[in-house]
Amino acid sequence: MTRAKRGFGSLRIALLGTIILASAALSGCNGSDDAATAAQATSAAGAAGSSSAAAPGNDGSAAGTAASNGGAAASTGPSLQGSGIATAMVGKAYSFQPKLTDPNSTPVTFSITNKPAWAAFNASTGQLSGTPSGGDVGNYAGIQITATDGAGVASIPAFSIAVSAPAAGNSSINLTWSAVTQNSDGTPVTDLKGYKIHYGTKSQSYTGAISVDNPTLTTYLVSSLPAGKYYFAVTAFNSAGLESSPSEEISATFN
Repeated sequence: MTRAKRGFGSLRIALLGTIILASAALSGCNGSDDAATAAQATSAAGAAGSSSAAAPGNDGSAAGTAASNGGAAASTGPSLQGSGIATAMVGKAYSFQPKLTDPNSTPVTFSITNKPAWAAFNASTGQLSGTPSGGDVGNYAGIQITATDGAGVASIPAFSIAVSAPAAGNSSINLTWSAVTQNSDGTPVTDLKGYKIHYGTKSQSYTGAISVDNPTLTTYLVSSLPAGKYYFAVTAFNSAGLESSPSEEISATFN
């Protein structure tokens, strides 16, 4: 883990369903504002030629020769490509973003209909993301993302997301922590990128990590690990890639 030099606020991690509770102060770095997500967009410019011929004169002779005049193509507005990801699993991060093409190269605004309550939508990029919890199992239909640049409107086909629970027989553990909002010196955290859940079968020796790339999420369901005893700790990281010190460790046994 790459440690930061300055402190984030305190972080708590709890194993739900038990009385185990650990807390620790994190050390981190306060840098520039973080962009939670960046849109990947391409722009294209097109031109169309128009041909015209002069009308013949009264004496039957041609008044002029045919001419080809170049002209800019009429504004067509944005276009969107992509098919929404149709499945999601409890405790697993979901993310979908359509591909934008805008010949006008003008600012584009995105909107969504029938957004699932467990997901967040970015009106600047068109990204739909989130992590469903156990209470979100079900089918979410009629989701549609639309883009407009003021000159035109484009939408991707409506899609559904089926949220399923982890496979039967697999252990799962829901980890929860408090949001990090302040550095240890009292200044606000402005560039928090997300959290990382570190785990391993030996105390203080973590061989696996789960990246939670959403600073607004403070809970995550860890599931489908092989049977055995595991140790967990959570860190916070910022947009510069600097990672805090880990929280105090907790352990749990998967059957």
